[in-house]
Amino acid sequence: MDLKQDTINAKDTQLHNLDKKVENLDKDITERNSIIDDRNEQINTLQQEK
Repeated sequence: MDLKQDTINAKDTQLHNLDKKVENLDKDITERNSIIDDRNEQINTLQQEK
């Protein structure tokens, strides 16, 4: 393989790794949003009980 192909492969690997990071961050955000929704629901319930 020549240097150009090595560079392309390295960039491809970097993109793949970044895609995985984005995917994991997306999962984290979804999970945190779910927790926030649950807490907001609890707050609303408590406020209605007043």
